[in-house]
Amino acid sequence: LIPTYSLLGSEHGGWSYSRLAFQALPENLNYEKPMVYFVEKIHVRRELEINLFRTIPVWLALLICLSWICICAALFLIWERRWTFFTSLYFFFISLSTIGLGDVMPDHPHMLILMFWLVIAGLSIVSMLLTVIQIKLEECLYNMVKRVQVSCVIQQIFFYYQYKVLV
Repeated sequence: LIPTYSLLGSEHGGWSYSRLAFQALPENLNYEKPMVYFVEKIHVRRELEINLFRTIPVWLALLICLSWICICAALFLIWERRWTFFTSLYFFFISLSTIGLGDVMPDHPHMLILMFWLVIAGLSIVSMLLTVIQIKLEECLYNMVKRVQVSCVIQQIFFYYQYKVLV
């Protein structure tokens, strides 16, 4: 599916680039170096666009998320005298993962509003972590598709000039 997409309809590759490559290369050159240079030059603009919107590393987003969970668990430990640190850590993790089993409940309802805001802020941090992971996966998949496109364009150029030599 990916090679078909890269040949037929990709906005960053496919037939339009192969036509450009056929028109740009003169017939009497050594084709290996110009082909590689031309195909690499095609993808420079897209790589620059990706690099401009780079996010924080996944490890840093994970560290921020885990730090928030531990800080909030320490706050819950101060408010809830009967809880251990692991009980408050469990409560906050279950709350942020939106599982909410209900087996551990806070004893102080007057702190409910503050707990609500801590959970809302934690949910936004978890959302940031998931977004960073999604962007990194998209970059990885984009790089795989780009490698397929480059190999397809080089193959098209090679076959085109082999055909021209035979004709």
